[in-house]
Amino acid sequence: MLSVLVTTQHRGVFACQFPEGTDLTERTLQGAKNVRMIIRWRSGKGLPYLAAKGLTNNCQASQVVESYPVIHDVTSVLHIEPEAQQSIWGNG
Repeated sequence: MLSVLVTTQHRGVFACQFPEGTDLTERTLQGAKNVRMIIRWRSGKGLPYLAAKGLTNNCQASQVVESYPVIHDVTSVLHIEPEAQQSIWGNG
């Protein structure tokens, strides 16, 4: 699975996983799994830091949603590093 942070034109930030080979260049992404909406992040270092290091004490995320059908108006996709995956999903 590909673990990524997806941002949207509507200021949504989602940590999610997609099957290998998914085209992540589309403006609408379908088939996201293990989705968590990142509600608050206050590291002062931005989303690239969140994708590299994961959730901190100053972050808040939703519960995991097993399947999320469609994410519209995608503006960026950032690879989530293994260290960050551990803090986001608990099992890397």
